[in-house]
Amino acid sequence: MGKSEDNKVELLGCSALYHHDFAEKQPVYFADVVVTAANSQRLKDFEDLRGCSWALNDPQSLSGNIKVLSKLKSMGENASFFGHIVESGSHVKSLAMILNSTVDAASIDSNVLAAYLAEHPSAKEKLHVVTSLGPMPIYPVVVNKQLPEDLKGRICSALLNMHMDTDGAAFLTRHSVEKFVPVDPSLYTEKERIRHDAKGVVINQAYY
Repeated sequence: MGKSEDNKVELLGCSALYHHDFAEKQPVYFADVVVTAANSQRLKDFEDLRGCSWALNDPQSLSGNIKVLSKLKSMGENASFFGHIVESGSHVKSLAMILNSTVDAASIDSNVLAAYLAEHPSAKEKLHVVTSLGPMPIYPVVVNKQLPEDLKGRICSALLNMHMDTDGAAFLTRHSVEKFVPVDPSLYTEKERIRHDAKGVVINQAYY
């Protein structure tokens, strides 16, 4: 959150626990590097993506770009590692560009990917995750600072107990969420560390 936003909102103290093979029951998500299943034998590791065409949803996206830049920097590489780079405008558009062979690969928010595959089951056989970069702290739940403290507490309690309600549990399951869990504000310092690690690496993309 930016400084101006910090004056108006605060962390609620709980966040969603999403399903992911590597999450280990922690409130985190990943940047899933996606290619077509047809290219999965040729593109088995992140290093195999050298020279490939690449889509990013937004330059400021943690999962779609910043985490990738951090990965490149750790490899001693820069954005020239990829071939042609385009800015798609969204994770879903990046997936469409992979499926129609406009680009070879993209880094997709793992929860967006899960939701997309749930909505488009046939895509499960057409897409392949090369690797999952992360983990990264899950999206924060924030509230207006001016809300009464008892109301903040009741909202947090309602979320933390949502999975114990039949309708609430069904809603969470539809969105690949197991439940809400308590989180400490320190969880979100990892986000700034990732951004710091990516400093000095810039992608020059075309617009699609």
